[in-house]
Amino acid sequence: MRRGAARLFSLYACCPKRKESRETMENRKQRTLTKVLLVIYLAMLTWLVLFKLSFSLSMFYRYQHINLIPFGASFLPDGRLNLAEILGNVFIFIPLGIFLKMLKPSWSFAKKTALCFSLSLVYEVLQYVFALGTTDVTDLLDNTVGGMLGIGLYILFKKWWKGKTDRVMNIFMLVFMALILAAVLYLNMA
Repeated sequence: MRRGAARLFSLYACCPKRKESRETMENRKQRTLTKVLLVIYLAMLTWLVLFKLSFSLSMFYRYQHINLIPFGASFLPDGRLNLAEILGNVFIFIPLGIFLKMLKPSWSFAKKTALCFSLSLVYEVLQYVFALGTTDVTDLLDNTVGGMLGIGLYILFKKWWKGKTDRVMNIFMLVFMALILAAVLYLNMA
């Protein structure tokens, strides 16, 4: 009788562990998906920032220029501020902030922001070194702000979606990147 009760107790005691392991397995799947999406995002970002969405190497710019005056080159010929360029530079780095918050939740806000700044700086330096366009301090500032907004958005979404945030964000990022890729392909074919 005692063995039967002990066996029943051990089966009952292990059930919550199975549930935890399923949750852990789901978390691992989400984390793996997040990493894959981050790699795809970084490839798309590199294609956008360095290669200007070009399919041909002959379309590269062959000049080197550095703009160290914030928003100095952000004006249109008629004197208006080019908000599309500024907002575009902010917008393209928002996903990086979200991915950093998902993958490195224990990092401080400053550390995540520093990584966004550093990646943007690497892109700007590579643009100059390989003569792929203008190296612009405005882009550096805008990209960093975009990363910071991404971090903040994730914090806000976490309050709404609680434990489902990573799953929802992965779905959102997957759809977002598919739409961006489709738009870029469409614009390059038009």
